[in-house]
Amino acid sequence: IQWLEPFAVTGFGELPREYAQRLLIGLCLRSEDASHLKRARELLESASKAGDEDASLMLASLLENGIGGPVDLAGAVHVLKRAVADGSEAAAYTLGFAYANGQGIDVDYTEARRLWLYAAEQGNAAAMVAIAQLYRQGDGVDIDPLKGVDWLERASELGDPNAMLILGSMYAKGTEIPEDQEVARQWITRAAKAGSIDGMRQIGLIYLTGDGVDRDLKTAHRWLKYAADQGDPHALFLVGQIHLDQSSAFFDPSNAHAYLLEAAEIGVPEAMELIGKMYGRGEGVAQDDEQATAWFIRAADSGLASSMTLAYRSLAAGLGIEKDEQRAMSYLRAAERAGDEWAKEEVQRLIDTYLSLMSPDGNRVGAADLQSTYQITRLSDKPKFVALHASTLYKAAELEPTPAGIQRFMLRVGIEDLQLTALEWARRAAAVGEPSVLDQIKADPAYRELLD
Repeated sequence: IQWLEPFAVTGFGELPREYAQRLLIGLCLRSEDASHLKRARELLESASKAGDEDASLMLASLLENGIGGPVDLAGAVHVLKRAVADGSEAAAYTLGFAYANGQGIDVDYTEARRLWLYAAEQGNAAAMVAIAQLYRQGDGVDIDPLKGVDWLERASELGDPNAMLILGSMYAKGTEIPEDQEVARQWITRAAKAGSIDGMRQIGLIYLTGDGVDRDLKTAHRWLKYAADQGDPHALFLVGQIHLDQSSAFFDPSNAHAYLLEAAEIGVPEAMELIGKMYGRGEGVAQDDEQATAWFIRAADSGLASSMTLAYRSLAAGLGIEKDEQRAMSYLRAAERAGDEWAKEEVQRLIDTYLSLMSPDGNRVGAADLQSTYQITRLSDKPKFVALHASTLYKAAELEPTPAGIQRFMLRVGIEDLQLTALEWARRAAAVGEPSVLDQIKADPAYRELLD
């Protein structure tokens, strides 16, 4: 950078000054040094004022994203307007979005449309897609899906894969224009062939599921692998699934693990869960309960309900991890709230187990009773279960001496004083409309000092 600086002003032999400037700008933008990024912004400003279209577009991007200095949306609009005045259709396309989104300037769909029409007249396919979206959404114009289709077809003729994919979606959904699944597949296939990663994944999924076509695993794998090899997260997951299908010619657990691991590292929770199952079964990898549980927890923490139930099972059983009933219950409750049917059934099973363990005379309580009700209160906020917990703790506190099983449970969950804890839960129950346990405690001489 230091060596190039003087030549960006004077040039060097046959090396033009403008070329030296471009080299210097490129090097400055690659640097993480704030002073270099600031210098890039200065050089781009100079080149932009001299009429360099590429410099104007790059400078606008730096201003918009706060690179090399503070964010300056109004400044970005100013730069783009200057480039449009010099005849730049690319700047007109970009400036159109500033007007459509109100970035650095008031929203003005009419001006956005004018700029996009100008760019479209110069052959800018992306501007044609933007105009189509105005007609589809009714932004500044009357909603007219057919005009939208017309503009998308124009862009498609220029090879724009995004336009092809949107047309495929419109024909597949049939909400704006008459549904035609065959035409939809044709447009999606064209988009895939034109390089659209989304198109590759979508057509691959169509053949994988047999959606409106004969299921064709070979074709599905080919298209999904194209998308996966370009880093598409969901395609990576789907290819991994195909390699785990024992009935397919592509069955290869080791290869499946490689694809699923890449998808998981990108953040696909379904891939995380599947890797956990592979470790649990020892499929394609060495059997490892610790790894299995770690992946289930990671997927559960990413919001996947089925993984929450797997994390619950692993933590409750202590598979490859220290047994942690309280944490296990938190995952089960989260899965129940997310609508997982197995989790709902497990919650009911725990409740039924507790009720069956309660002593027939209703006056004594064992360690198993206390443990079950402790878990249940973390599975439901219903007043009757809060009161149930309070009642169980109250009965457990009556035991003299406290049995060893209950003492061990108290130690594990951090209860220091059963009477105090029973009183706390009785007050919680009363606060949510179940005062019976608190009334019992108030009438109990053993609690008089605590109440005072």
